[in-house]
Amino acid sequence: MDRIFFIVAMLTLQLSAQIQNGLYYSNDIYTSDVNNYETYNTEKIDAKQYINITDNGIRIYSPNGIGVYHAWINIGMFDKHYTYVLSNGSKVCYGPEIKGIYYFYDSEYDPVEYKKVIEFRNMKTVIRSNNYLMNIR
Repeated sequence: MDRIFFIVAMLTLQLSAQIQNGLYYSNDIYTSDVNNYETYNTEKIDAKQYINITDNGIRIYSPNGIGVYHAWINIGMFDKHYTYVLSNGSKVCYGPEIKGIYYFYDSEYDPVEYKKVIEFRNMKTVIRSNNYLMNIR
């Protein structure tokens, strides 16, 4: 009985560590270069971003309100973060410490080590309406 309770507790904690489906908004965005998992040249981006998350992928909207949808594969925990690999070769990690996500990209020479990261901090849920795409612009 204790073993079943332990498994249920672990699955519950794992699910709460994942980002939930929905439309999110962030205006607290930073970009950095990455070398050996250390960030440098961090700069705040003066912009706002909408991000749509589903069970099967993510869409980071461009300023014109369109964006590109990328399917993802859940690869589990990576460096204490719940991690997904996108269809374009990038990687997304859920970062509860920043209340948002890390978007790693540019793995030109090494498919494991990424050279750049965008941090979408303090993401807020957007309440959807029937025409929420029109409201994004």
